[in-house]
Amino acid sequence: MARLYVDDVRQPPIGWTVARSLDEAHTFLLEHRTDLEMVSLDYDLGEGQPSGFDVLLLMEREGIWPRHLWLHSSNSGCCERMTEFVRRSRPSLETLNGLGNWDSQSVT
Repeated sequence: MARLYVDDVRQPPIGWTVARSLDEAHTFLLEHRTDLEMVSLDYDLGEGQPSGFDVLLLMEREGIWPRHLWLHSSNSGCCERMTEFVRRSRPSLETLNGLGNWDSQSVT
């Protein structure tokens, strides 16, 4: 099962693939659309760059959703916006929020 960590600065947990941009995330999502276990999103992906919310819009447009979604952004207002979007777009998707030091074994 594939795990994607979308963040322009932080290092991914062990066993995860990092995407530093919307384009990198898009490529990974297309390659793993059938075995996508979890995606962890930061909101801010660099000044002037698309955001984690744009990744969510892409996932909705492409119809690619993981079993679990983790929002690890320190931008609380935008994290709430992303959470509300997921609740409306994909109500059955489990969404977790928060920052922390966790590894690939802590969320199954």
